Amino acid sequence: VLYDNTGFRSLSLSWPFAPKNEDESTRLRELIKVLKFYSAPEFPPSSLQMWMNFPNTWAIYFRSKGDNNKNLPIFGDMVMTQVQVDYNSASGAWASFIDGDGAPLDVLITIGLQEIVINSKKRIMEGG
Repeated sequence: VLYDNTGFRSLSLSWPFAPKNEDESTRLRELIKVLKFYSAPEFPPSSLQMWMNFPNTWAIYFRSKGDNNKNLPIFGDMVMTQVQVDYNSASGAWASFIDGDGAPLDVLITIGLQEIVINSKKRIMEGG
């Protein structure tokens, strides 16, 4: 048997949102756009779309009382591999504000992240 590798660790995080008014709906729409923007790769101007630059990297820390939460692992730099937006996930059916531009009543945002470094015994001993 040949050992290949352990692969990259991945992480999934979800947040439910229930905007109360049009202003909060607008800010939620902007948040979704920002997450999608920073998770996407980019074609450099001179590449003729033959290759892409990597998407932005993220440093994810779980904090508790002003310090790293020792109950959760420390992750290395990550790239966002997924931005999933479920509209009206709580109600299970489409519903929107009567007034305004038809924004949904609730949204569940789930992001998927993947480390760009392989986890090792040394990193695990250091909290990874």
